[in-house]
Amino acid sequence: HFDCCWIPDSIEQPIVADLNQVELNIPKTMIGWLSRFEKEELPPKQDYLFISSGPLPERHRFEKQMHKLLASKNTKFVCPDNEVIKTAVCNPSTEQLNTLINESKWVVSRNGYTTLMEMISLKQPAYLIPTPKQYEQEWLATNNSADFIFNGKIEQFKEFLGP
Repeated sequence: HFDCCWIPDSIEQPIVADLNQVELNIPKTMIGWLSRFEKEELPPKQDYLFISSGPLPERHRFEKQMHKLLASKNTKFVCPDNEVIKTAVCNPSTEQLNTLINESKWVVSRNGYTTLMEMISLKQPAYLIPTPKQYEQEWLATNNSADFIFNGKIEQFKEFLGP
């Protein structure tokens, strides 16, 4: 019932290259990565921006693990509302989130496809952790990397942060 299939990916640097090889009975067009954000050259205000998203209850588990881990470090970070964090911004607008991302040295988040496209579009250093049993995120983490994107597990992120 469609005339063509638009694929949000890049020909030069495909994120889901293998998946784009599917044969269709209609034309496929790569339309580039989608991102609601724009790169701004802002001085860093925090070391890490923790973005929490995804299905419950896994999202809350992830938040608790990140709160505990980041609160134990001598670092500035922004993440969802919790009594142990340094700064909290709940449900920021697109404009607020754009500023927060551009003011952060690193983003720590789940690695859904949209997040991956946005971080690559912004060339934003990010540490992306797949949601357990979200097989598309696990596939993306295994099959994608850039010089500034690190995919891994929470345990690897602990090592990444160092002592």
